[in-house]
Amino acid sequence: MNDKIAIIFTTFLRNGLAMDTIASILGNWRDDYVLLVADQNRPGAYLFEKPDDKINYYQLPFDCGLSYARNFLVQKAKEMGCEFCLVTADSIAFEKQLDLDPIKNFLRRCDNRGLVGFNLEGRAKWEWNFGGLDAHNFILTVPKEQIVGVNINYVKVDLCKNFYLAKTEMLVEIPWDNDLKVAEHEDWAWRVKQNGKYLLFSTGYITAKYIDSKSPEYLVYRQRMYNEFRNKLRAKYKIDGWVQIIK
Repeated sequence: MNDKIAIIFTTFLRNGLAMDTIASILGNWRDDYVLLVADQNRPGAYLFEKPDDKINYYQLPFDCGLSYARNFLVQKAKEMGCEFCLVTADSIAFEKQLDLDPIKNFLRRCDNRGLVGFNLEGRAKWEWNFGGLDAHNFILTVPKEQIVGVNINYVKVDLCKNFYLAKTEMLVEIPWDNDLKVAEHEDWAWRVKQNGKYLLFSTGYITAKYIDSKSPEYLVYRQRMYNEFRNKLRAKYKIDGWVQIIK
């Protein structure tokens, strides 16, 4: 493994937004970045004909799904020998250069530290622990265990926003479920919890900006999260709900 950070950037039917957020990454570039872009657009509507030299650009099958796209890029990161993956998306803009060195050091300090989740301006809180799984829901509880790093405070969590730095080896070992094109979030985090090998953390030290931009065409596919793919999630776990938050 090398010291490189593979930026796992997924995009679907939001070319204008993707071009803006890719520009924000390139404008706040670090020498240890490798930018990997997975585009699951319609044939003929892809982002690039000839991308910037810093961009590793992959045209994936149309509507292959978020899980498939992430898994594809993680495998590329592994092939490139990247120690870490920064999981992001076309809706996340970098407003400054991210100070990831202390985060890398924190993860390296213990073999069981798997990822650190970050803050997204404009996105609701989604840092929770799993209190269990009943006949209806994933039970979510408030994380309370804090870890003080070198001038950075972390909270131990089971679930965080989909913007984080993770060890590539963990993402290879525990891939996303390709059958869940969306509604993959709680499923993946639950399986990480059940695996038992890796711990997850969250910190407000790193921040980017969430951009809420959903075209009518994109929304048609996005809305499947609340019916088709949430139903797949329910069937997988034999539940009839989704999440129950206990504060």
